[in-house]
Parts: sequence; C-alpha cells; structure tokens
Amino acid sequence: SFKIKIKDNPAAGIQAGQIGILVRKRGEGKYIQERLSKLGIPAITVSDTKIFETDEALEMFYILCGVEKINKQNIHRALLTKFSGLSFIDLHTLHEDKLTEKFRNYQDEWKKNGVYPMLRKFLSDCSAVHRMQEGKMENAERVLANYIQLMEMLHEAEKDNKYNPEELIAWLKKGIDGERFSDDEYLQRIESDESAVKIVTMHSCKEIGRAHV
Repeated sequence: SFKIKIKDNPAAGIQAGQIGILVRKRGEGKYIQERLSKLGIPAITVSDTKIFETDEALEMFYILCGVEKINKQNIHRALLTKFSGLSFIDLHTLHEDKLTEKFRNYQDEWKKNGVYPMLRKFLSDCSAVHRMQEGKMENAERVLANYIQLMEMLHEAEKDNKYNPEELIAWLKKGIDGERFSDDEYLQRIESDESAVKIVTMHSCKEIGRAHV
C-alpha cells in the first residue's frame, strides 16, 4: 500500500488513510484526486454536490432514454457513457440488430421487474466493475458510488410514486434541470474508504478527521 516515509523515523510510515488535503475550491480537489489516481494513490472527496449535478446523472438519463425509446441515436448515446466504456470506433464494430435486441431485453426487464434490476443488468453487461478493478475507469470509486446512488434513488421514486418508465425519466430530468428537492436527500454520498487520502474544501473541513492535514 502507499506510504509516506517520515524523515526522522524511516521505519514509521504514514498510510494514505491518515492524510487529509484541504483545498479552497471543489475543482482543486477534483484535480488533486485525478493526479493521485494516476500515481496509484487512493483518494476520496468530501462533497456537498447534488447528485443530480454530476456527470453520472446525465449519463443515467441517456441510458434510461435509450432503453425507454429504442432507436439508433438513443442507443449510441447510452453506450457512449463511462459505464459502457465504448468509443465511437467501438460502436461501428457492433451489429445494430443485436444492439436493438439487447436494448429490447433491457426494456422488457424494466417493465417486468423495475428500473433497479434493469440497471444492474446493464452494469453487469458492460463489465463496469471489472473495468474499475483493472484501473480502466478514471475515478472509478466515485463514478460507481454515484451510479449506485442514482439507481437506488430511481428505484425509490419508481416504487413510491408508481412511475412508469416515461414518468421516471421525466422525474430524473427535472432533478438534472435544477428542480428543488429536499436539501439533504440528494447530496452525493461520501466514499467510506478509510484507506484513502481524504480531500475536502475549507468550508467542509470539520469532516476531514485525519491525523495529517
């Protein structure tokens, strides 16, 4: 695991989980997290960002649209997300009829069992967790945490409001467009990895709880 050697006592190392980094702006924290990730050093952020403001929320919207209204454009947009890991070049090598059939299966799963099982199947088919474990997805832990949180929120909204697919997509779009919900319910969750460097903005520094800041 990653350690920082202490000059006066080389035998004693500081674990990444003991370190906190204080930044002025959220953008600075994201930059530092990306740099540490490239060095193989685990790092997490404490953020008050609304989950609907994340890139993952918009990509989730694309996925749901691709499943609910199946056409070539929607399918391609759903697959050009970090969850699938495909590129424009990859898409041109795929058989359109097979893609359409796959998305019809997702659609059937959604109508039959709900949005959560459908999205779990999508996640599994895209091998997102496997790619994360192999280090092929940037900021993988944060991306996956956001994706799972969104899955759970969509499941709750669908169940509590008896939403059909079209209504559920409209609910998600309202959140992305900035319609207000309760203040705390849709905050991003903080990653709980205690073995990672913790990056926090000054206004949230009470959350840092680290030996070395």
